[in-house]
Parts: sequence; C-alpha cells; structure tokens
Amino acid sequence: MTYDDQSWHHDSLDDEGIDDLDAASIHIGMFYAWAYFRGLVTEVRTMHNPDGPPVLRSVMTHHLLAERQITPGAYVGEYCAGELNASMLTDEGNAFTLERYSSEHPWYLHAYEALPEIAALPSIYHAEDSWELYEVVAAMLDSEYEQWTTAPR
Repeated sequence: MTYDDQSWHHDSLDDEGIDDLDAASIHIGMFYAWAYFRGLVTEVRTMHNPDGPPVLRSVMTHHLLAERQITPGAYVGEYCAGELNASMLTDEGNAFTLERYSSEHPWYLHAYEALPEIAALPSIYHAEDSWELYEVVAAMLDSEYEQWTTAPR
C-alpha cells in the first residue's frame, strides 16, 4: 500500500506554477524522517526483481538522515522513489500511518497545512525542505503519536 507519492501531486504543482516535482516530496519526507527517528521504519526493504520473486535489501542510506547530510524531502525523492509505502514502515509505523496519513484518515496533511510555517505560504509545495521545518513537524507528530499510543484501541 502506498500512502503518498510525489507523482500524485503533479496537478497541484501545475496549479501552483511549480515545475519541480521535488516540491511534492517535502511533506512526505518530513513524515518519513520523523518515523525514522522514532524507530518506525524498517532497515530492510522488499525490492522488485524483474527476474523472479522480490528480494530483501538492507537500507544503506539511513545514515544520511541520521547525520542530517540530506534534507527529509530530498531523501525521499532520491532514495525512496518519492513515495511512502507500507514496506518502508514497521508494523507500528504502518498502524499509525494508516490511521493518520492514509486517504481515508488524512489527519497528517490537514495538520501539516495548518502549521503556521506552512499556512503562511501559498501552498504546501512552497515549503522549504529544511531541518528547521522538520523540527516543527516532528513536534506536531510527536504530540499526535503520544495521543495515539495512549488511546484505547
């Protein structure tokens, strides 16, 4: 299951007059980086194999996020094919993402758009892919994640 993909945002980018598809990976990258730092992403991914069954591969690029050598949106664009999907997340990461990011439960996108740093912009696609923005998004996600983990299910 794919939760979000930068390619799904082509029309919105066109409407905003933005030619850079990477602008659509920033909000995805912020969520992915948060999940990474909270231990909610997998270290092994299922990769497509045109010659047979899918193969498992270790993720060798997480150090780039850990050391902040790359911004969250750039990481997702370069190393995650611009998408966030179920194979990237742990079971708990998927449960949270399904309830807070999926198209059926789009809490994350609404909360992201409502952040003062984003709400002041013409659109979410005008956000700067920065670690400063990540800190704001991470605080928002931490608060929601804490509520989610303590809520009865």
